[in-house]
Amino acid sequence: MSRVTAALLITFPLLSASAQAADDRYGIAGAGAASCGAWIEARQADDRSTNLMLTSWLQGFLSGMNTQRYLLTKQEYSLIPDSPTLLAYVDKACRDNPLSNGYVVAMRLYQEMQKP
Repeated sequence: MSRVTAALLITFPLLSASAQAADDRYGIAGAGAASCGAWIEARQADDRSTNLMLTSWLQGFLSGMNTQRYLLTKQEYSLIPDSPTLLAYVDKACRDNPLSNGYVVAMRLYQEMQKP
């Protein structure tokens, strides 16, 4: 079994278990539903596939927020940071607020992206 396959077999159940326990108030699924503890544990594996999955969720979430904002207000899109910056932001936010989850951290990031 390759390293990538083994990492995915370990990581996906961890994140999907957290996603199943998602906070139904927000209707969030995927990596954003994972607790900060699950995020940190997944990131400690330092696996490229896991990092791509987490980055992809963040980029999709932020893109969706940008689109919604434009549709409602016709305001310009906010620039989405590059992948290493996104991961570093969530890593730090989760270390600083371990009881949080991916969605809450992503919302904070999006709000910060709106500041001039």
